[in-house]
Amino acid sequence: MNSIGFPAIGLNGKRVMVKFTALKNKTVNSKTGDMIQSWMLPMDWVDTKRIDDDTAVCGDCPHSFRAADTCYVHKGMAFMGLLSTTKSWPQAFIDKHEFDQFVHLFSGRLVRFGSFGEPVLMGEEVVSAICSVAKGWTGYTHQWDKPQFQWAKKYFMASADTEEKAQQAQAMGWRTFRVRQANDPATKGEVNCPASKESGKKTTCANCRLCMGATSKAKSVTIIEH
Repeated sequence: MNSIGFPAIGLNGKRVMVKFTALKNKTVNSKTGDMIQSWMLPMDWVDTKRIDDDTAVCGDCPHSFRAADTCYVHKGMAFMGLLSTTKSWPQAFIDKHEFDQFVHLFSGRLVRFGSFGEPVLMGEEVVSAICSVAKGWTGYTHQWDKPQFQWAKKYFMASADTEEKAQQAQAMGWRTFRVRQANDPATKGEVNCPASKESGKKTTCANCRLCMGATSKAKSVTIIEH
């Protein structure tokens, strides 16, 4: 079994599918390294085989396809891959409450929460179960200011688009991942992403594991916009 998925409710109340891939096969990504991938996909995409509105899985993110299209998932490069993902149904399509039967598939593995879409949609129970057995993970959310998602600060980084937003999130107990401009220096409480171009790509996300939310006591992370 190389993939599993389960239905969930999106940020706009519509149905979404949470899908985990590369449970068996290794992934090839020069920045992240070998990690289990996770996708939050609007069920409308799955039903119509067409990528359209992303509100269900991106919410009010300022980088969404419909807003600025500045998401780290570059639409031009990722469109075919995402479309293929919506066409390819999981080998196991389960009820979310059955997930505990599959937690062992994540044991000792590295997990990328949010290859596309908001990882908070998985819910605290699923994320907690995965992290309890995983070797490590990365995770980022733009929903850090929402009261119902404060549980996620333990596992995910708050995606901050400005220094002011980063300070606000940190005051709420989050570690942050801030995207900045080249002429915008890192702050005292930040470290440059070791896997970034500006850091000479010293390592991969799989080896670094700085972006594990408040589980890690390291500094917050920053990266130059790319």
